[in-house]
Amino acid sequence: MTKEIDIIKVEVEIVKSKLFTFLAIASGSWIYASKGGEVLSLLLWISFTINAFGVFTNLTKLGKLQNSLKG
Repeated sequence: MTKEIDIIKVEVEIVKSKLFTFLAIASGSWIYASKGGEVLSLLLWISFTINAFGVFTNLTKLGKLQNSLKG
């Protein structure tokens, strides 16, 4: 039982670090997309959309992992 909890805690830490990375990339691309030219702005908006989806999926994974730690 404690081995499963340790594995889940490691998974939570991995998801948190991925979430931090996705948030940093998404916020940076959001700022530069509003200032860039046409092509650069389009590419950065696409990058922001992909990273926002990554944030959403990692938040749902984090919620499931935290629920499994509680239950």
